Amino acid sequence: MKSLIKYIQELPERQFSRLKNLERNVEPRIDLNKVVKKSLSEVTLFGDLNYSKFLNENSYPRRYFFKFVPYHLGSAFTSIIALPAVLVKTVYSIFKSIFGMPKSSSEERIDTILSSLCDLGTALSLIVKGVCLGISKCFLAPFRDIAKIVQERKNKKAFPKGKIAFIGIDLQKTFVEGGNLAVSEEKDVVTPAIELINHAAKKGYLTVLTQDWHGKSHKSFAINSGFKPYTTVRMSGLANQMLWPVHAMQGTKEAGFIDGLPLEKIDFVIKKGFDDQVDSYGAFFDNGGIHQTALHELLQGYNISTIVAFGIATDYCVLNTVKQAHDLGYKVILVEDACRSVANNTRDSALETMRTLGVEIVNAQEILDGRKF
Repeated sequence: MKSLIKYIQELPERQFSRLKNLERNVEPRIDLNKVVKKSLSEVTLFGDLNYSKFLNENSYPRRYFFKFVPYHLGSAFTSIIALPAVLVKTVYSIFKSIFGMPKSSSEERIDTILSSLCDLGTALSLIVKGVCLGISKCFLAPFRDIAKIVQERKNKKAFPKGKIAFIGIDLQKTFVEGGNLAVSEEKDVVTPAIELINHAAKKGYLTVLTQDWHGKSHKSFAINSGFKPYTTVRMSGLANQMLWPVHAMQGTKEAGFIDGLPLEKIDFVIKKGFDDQVDSYGAFFDNGGIHQTALHELLQGYNISTIVAFGIATDYCVLNTVKQAHDLGYKVILVEDACRSVANNTRDSALETMRTLGVEIVNAQEILDGRKF
């Protein structure tokens, strides 16, 4: 039994290795229209239902009776209707793995079957979640809002206005040496990141880490679209999507945080990028603005007004997190020497964009010396 449990636990690592091997051998294609059509038709039915975007509506009656209730009921019934499709798709995948892969090894067949069963379990759990939450939230949301207002008033008394939060962006093994998407000079980011986290904990500031958390079928993985890494395509209705090497796959060691980070001093971890249909560079919203993470609501609960941002990569996830924070009204301080980028030219462009937004760009020592706050 222990061997079976270990075998199942190692499934993501084996899938990750196979995807990496496949992407090294893939031949580039030139027909982008097929990718566009495929990505637009495969709209996810089972991603986490997005409740949080309704929480910021100003009009209470309009929110619940014209948006909130229909949305949740519609999501619940969509999940019920989609159940037969999930079952058929999973059974088909299992049969295909058994009879349609004559050249594959027995281990690959078993992994495919296990993966299909895991997908089925995930889909069924999300269906139950969608039905139960969709219906219950319609009736319980008014009471939840009352409780939320009471809690927010308590938080404002407990936490002084203008509290500071340190946000370490995607400080994960997949982006450093040995990872499948290592950035340049990545070693230099580790020491200042550790020092900033220790400084924040010592001062009593809120500390948050974000974590890229992709499924094996994520559309931003080049291998899943049949293109070489670093090809730019249109994906799920969004232009200029960069296709990446396989990285930060859920359940793998590469998705974990960099060794040496004082994780015991981290208050919260925010996962992003778990919707297979759309990439998520920013820590507040995905690239399409479809899903909102819990970060903004979390920071509002602690009455945060200033964000100190650092991490990987300056020209993608850091840039988009900073832009989203600015749009939400936060004052943003970027610690430049605690960031690393994918490429120098895009880094310079990203820094210029942030300066234009009014972001204050500093070095780690300025914060560690107490010159800023």
